[in-house]
Amino acid sequence: MGKNNEKGVVPIIALVLVLLALGIFAVIYYKSTYQAPAIPTFQTSLLQLTLESPNSGTITVNNKILVKGKTSPNATVVIYTDENENSVEADLYGNFEGEIMLAGGINTLTVTAFAENGDEKTLALDVVNDSSN
Repeated sequence: MGKNNEKGVVPIIALVLVLLALGIFAVIYYKSTYQAPAIPTFQTSLLQLTLESPNSGTITVNNKILVKGKTSPNATVVIYTDENENSVEADLYGNFEGEIMLAGGINTLTVTAFAENGDEKTLALDVVNDSSN
């Protein structure tokens, strides 16, 4: 009986070795031919810049004006006139606000947003400081 059991074990061992060899071959083949799926790239949205206030032609009797608007998230926003400058950072939603001092009379107010990738966008408008009243 011992020899019959040995004869039955040899084909099973041979079958296991063949299956193991085929498995190893399949893994090697799969690794050599597998290409990872492409990682999607998302285009960053274009830098935007809009002003809520002030509007062009706004008249103030204070020597300063509040500038509010929206741009890209985390953008740096520089607000300036011929005589003064202020910079603020937009929040995670792109909202920003900052005050700037105005000279008497007509002031050209320039607002420039700088995105983290280096893009920039500028808006300019005239506001009037009538602080003589």
